[in-house]
Amino acid sequence: MNYLRNVAVIAVGLTLASCGATTNLQSSVSTADIPGGKYKKMAIFIEGQDAAERRIAEEALISALRSAGINAVSGDDLLAQKKNANNAEKVRLVRSQGTDALLYVKVHRTKEVLIRNARWDSGRILITGDDGTITEHPTLGYTVKSDGVYQKHEALSTSAELQDVNSAKLVWTGSAGTGQEYTLLIMGIPVGGQTHESLVTQASKDIVSKMRADGAI
Repeated sequence: MNYLRNVAVIAVGLTLASCGATTNLQSSVSTADIPGGKYKKMAIFIEGQDAAERRIAEEALISALRSAGINAVSGDDLLAQKKNANNAEKVRLVRSQGTDALLYVKVHRTKEVLIRNARWDSGRILITGDDGTITEHPTLGYTVKSDGVYQKHEALSTSAELQDVNSAKLVWTGSAGTGQEYTLLIMGIPVGGQTHESLVTQASKDIVSKMRADGAI
């Protein structure tokens, strides 16, 4: 959904995932390019999700921004009647609606992870620990592939980019890393953790919190 992608060159990485714990959070902000009054209305664009998941992520981000005092709106809804328009027409439309900033968030969902030192053996999974200890697990919750053994691992990897509408400049980017969601197996089945909705909710809060800490909003 590259609505206004040609307005500015954008490239970052922000990884946000499970358990609500974000680590190694880093960001870059161009304070000289941010207007003194900050941003009053922001259009949100979610990429890399199907329609249902995109709406969930969009609503979570809009909620987080509104809690921070930003009038956030759906970019999809804003441009619903102009999806086939050229970029210049889209820019005119968002400006006419009082929108002064665009926030792009690209989401990639991870569903499984390769388990180091794991192998299938006669209907069971054997995992060798760093100390050489071998633990045995039922195959439920694991997938055996030609390149190794995988375990369910729900996480989100996202890219967040804040663009000033009037100057067409990229004013904020960020990057972060988190741990996996599922940390407990019962009878080989991953339990606990969070839903996709709770993951994007936490990711949205982290994005907004960091933008505010950096003075971008």
